[in-house]
Amino acid sequence: MATRTVKPTKGQRVVFFLMVICTIPFSLVYLALWRGRCAYCGKRIFFNRRVCKKCDTRAHEIVDNFDEKIEMFYQQMGVIDDITDIISQYEYVVNQFQGINDIYEALDEEVDTKSMEEKTMVNLHRTLEDWIQNRHYQFTVNEGYRNETITEIKDLQQEKPYFKDILQPYLEEIQEIKTA
Repeated sequence: MATRTVKPTKGQRVVFFLMVICTIPFSLVYLALWRGRCAYCGKRIFFNRRVCKKCDTRAHEIVDNFDEKIEMFYQQMGVIDDITDIISQYEYVVNQFQGINDIYEALDEEVDTKSMEEKTMVNLHRTLEDWIQNRHYQFTVNEGYRNETITEIKDLQQEKPYFKDILQPYLEEIQEIKTA
């Protein structure tokens, strides 16, 4: 048995119309004023500032804490087995450098993220060299694994163009390995 809906009364229509008229300006104000996001934490911020107040007051602490996290990150990278995971982790770290650079730019101070990034790239090369050395025997014995890794590296070069030139010598080195 279906129930029929009752048509709204004139008073209900007027109240609904007034509610719509009253709420639209507030939503437009919200969209106009609260459209920015903090460069570091992603929180919505008033007007189009680059950093929220919390990150602004904690900027030096964030950078010092980031340095400690980076050191721990370098230590942990030696145990990761998958090259996709290695590149994804380094991509995350490189993106964090941009956030730190934005924080300091918003504070009108300078930070040397270039040297941080160079140190990270040196460490990435070291990690990839260790990764290849640890798998060299496996590449010579297992043709399928070698081909799968070559395909994986080519996919990474397409997905993450920032790392294309970095991965190229390692791809060539794996391609030169002859299977037994």
